Amino acid sequence: MNSALVLFLWAVPLLAQGTETITGQVLLNDRPPGSLASTVQVELYIGDRPGEPMKSLVSPEGEYRFTNLKVGLFRVVASAPGFKSASSDVETMGGNQTRGNTRLVLLPEHSLPKENSTSSLISQNELKAPKKAVRQVEEAERALEANELESAAKALDRALAMYPDYGRALFNQGRLLERQGKLDEAILKYEVALQNDAACFVAYRPLADAYRSKHDLARLQTLSERWKSVQPKDPAPHLYAAVALYERGHYSLAVEEGLVASQFPHDHLPDLNLFLANCYNKLRNPQAAAHQLRDFLERWPNHPAAPQVRVSLEALERSPQ
Repeated sequence: MNSALVLFLWAVPLLAQGTETITGQVLLNDRPPGSLASTVQVELYIGDRPGEPMKSLVSPEGEYRFTNLKVGLFRVVASAPGFKSASSDVETMGGNQTRGNTRLVLLPEHSLPKENSTSSLISQNELKAPKKAVRQVEEAERALEANELESAAKALDRALAMYPDYGRALFNQGRLLERQGKLDEAILKYEVALQNDAACFVAYRPLADAYRSKHDLARLQTLSERWKSVQPKDPAPHLYAAVALYERGHYSLAVEEGLVASQFPHDHLPDLNLFLANCYNKLRNPQAAAHQLRDFLERWPNHPAAPQVRVSLEALERSPQ
């Protein structure tokens, strides 16, 4: 008999001695958990008495159920990675009637960013650019698309001669330097572009990718925080922050950031499921990891990574829980 079964049998005599039932619902930030249901844990304790709690599975709608209870006072405790736990005292009164709140709402450990003036920030730096400088940058962007690097460099030099602080021009200089294999110089250009123009949104991702390739995790995390402040409804900065935390070994914190990212539209970020699966694997939670892999396959069955994901999922499902 394995240890999990021993624990289960030891817990049953404590709680399963009657005919009463407690049913309820757990919501994540006022929403049913859906694909995150497997990460939600609901436990039932007898009043304040110590002992192994009874545990319930949670449906995608957030529903849970405890059966075979005696009349008396119980405490329901719900928790999930990345969310503050919540509890409620519930009394069974006979005839399957209960008194107390059985609907628990879990709020994120870190509040979601609220809409603010920077969420729709208009680049003042761009508005100040002389028209001739704008035309030179547009010419440089066309040249970059055609891989005409020399023409792009000359056009950017002309734009910056007219407007030295032009964020968009500095960003494109960074693109040009990356094409030339000069990553350190490109990083400096991206950094200056964002110093001059925090609303130069296109510069955040390549700079984040550059920091990640250099394994500069401290700067990646700092950049992600700045990025959140100007694009609070974008999942990308949360994902990059999560990556920095993961690679520093902070797996629980990485899950929190990943779950925040999952609350925004993220069809362009299919790697989020795989990232969360890796986090749960590090946290030794194979059930939650498997759920993320299933969700990935449901959303992107034709993704290039799908065959390997299926192999990983089969291995998880065969492994002892």
